[in-house]
Amino acid sequence: MRKRLSLLTGIMVGIAVAAFGVARWLAPAHRITPVAYKEIRPGMTLSEVEAVLSVPPGDYPPGRVRNDSPWIEPIAGPPAGTPEVWRTETTVIAVFFDRGGHVSSRFSSSVLVPSWLDRVRHFLHL
Repeated sequence: MRKRLSLLTGIMVGIAVAAFGVARWLAPAHRITPVAYKEIRPGMTLSEVEAVLSVPPGDYPPGRVRNDSPWIEPIAGPPAGTPEVWRTETTVIAVFFDRGGHVSSRFSSSVLVPSWLDRVRHFLHL
């Protein structure tokens, strides 16, 4: 009975690890990084910004963003226009487009991802 339970547990863990690996392998490769952020220039179109970041706006991976620090490094003046946002576990990039569809402002932020110990403390309300 114990052998069977151990075998079943091993198979389920193996399937879970394989599923995680396949999901990571199929995730789109992006360049949502501070280096790529600096390549975004005023006047660029959405398609040009997508080419720089290698993906359309969205969460990569979705639902994993925790706590954003304040926006930094505006191109010029306050944000104006329609925002498009790219998020990863470590970086948020927001690009604002004017009525003509060109970059008017850009902002970048580091994302605070709590450690496992911080998550436990939060869970225990410590």
